[in-house]
Amino acid sequence: MSGQSISDPLSKVSIPLLRNQEPGHGEKSEGGQEFEQEQKQDRDQDWDQDQDEKAGNEQDDEREDGQQDGQQDGQQDGQQDGQQDEQQDEQQAEEQDEEHDDDQDDDQAESEEAEIRKLLKKINLPALCDRASQVRGGDIPCTVEDLQYENSSFRAMVGRRHIHFDLDFDDGAVWIVRVPRCGAQSPPRTLREYIFECECLTLHVLEDINIPTPVI
Repeated sequence: MSGQSISDPLSKVSIPLLRNQEPGHGEKSEGGQEFEQEQKQDRDQDWDQDQDEKAGNEQDDEREDGQQDGQQDGQQDGQQDGQQDEQQDEQQAEEQDEEHDDDQDDDQAESEEAEIRKLLKKINLPALCDRASQVRGGDIPCTVEDLQYENSSFRAMVGRRHIHFDLDFDDGAVWIVRVPRCGAQSPPRTLREYIFECECLTLHVLEDINIPTPVI
């Protein structure tokens, strides 16, 4: 047997058969195709689930944003309504205070008018003019403008503690008469007398240092 080759009759047949059973280049078996289809289906399902979850998250975000916006709008509306109510209350309070002040001013004006009218009735104008003429030597008469509360020039000379009016002499001189008021705002009589004495002393001091002052 040496020097001779023994051929296996099956070797020449079996090898090509095995080769014919192998898939060609680029071809896939049925099992591989099914596996790839299953993987693709799984990927598609995963993608669909991801999209559904994403859409659900977006809807949840939109709902949360809507709730937050609604809460913010509600808070802002509530604050604005509260501010408007406060402003209206303040405005009403101011109007009430103004009405109350107006009523008090009206009452005070009526009380002041009644007080001054009563005081004017107590002034003896002829006796006052005679006294003023005597102080000036007795030969220069004087007159007083008709004292009426309705006279605007007289009301301009009304102060908080005194009323004032002019004595007009025939030679052109003018004296000012000062009459203390006796209203609720006036100080007690003893204090009024003390204030009058202080004012007189002040005028005398000013006169002594050559400052022009009214002569008392």
